[in-house]
Amino acid sequence: MSFLTRHSPQQITDLVFRDTTVGNIINDYAQGLRDKHLMLYGPAGSGKSIAAQIILNTQAGDLAGSAIARPINPRDYGFEDFDPLLRDWSAQKNNGTARGYTVIDEVDFFSDRMREKLRAFIDSTKLGTIIVTTNNLQKLDEPFKDRFRKLLVERPSAADWA
Repeated sequence: MSFLTRHSPQQITDLVFRDTTVGNIINDYAQGLRDKHLMLYGPAGSGKSIAAQIILNTQAGDLAGSAIARPINPRDYGFEDFDPLLRDWSAQKNNGTARGYTVIDEVDFFSDRMREKLRAFIDSTKLGTIIVTTNNLQKLDEPFKDRFRKLLVERPSAADWA
């Protein structure tokens, strides 16, 4: 097992945030207390992706890391639409989760057309929660961003870690 894997945060309490409110909101999502789609944005290295992954893993339980509960990388997404998310959410719910969850890491790498399709998908279904991350909020159009609760995740300072 690599050093990174062995020492990677596994639960919300392992994460350090500059703003305690951000940590509280992320914890609420991990506990299933919030279900609005979530957009984590901010600089690289601030913990957005690992926070999204921990929310997904916490909600997915034993399914964490399986094909139906794994983050989506837009660079590798091979589908023309988002119907596979409905299948994943259905499978997650059939395996005991209260709600379907999907993480899309670096959503700004989707083409404009795919983000339009994702926006339409979000508008057409309420069966699950999508959590997206981005370092480039300015690349996303306002109608797309309006579908999410936007949460700025800033890089923690040395004092925050101490």
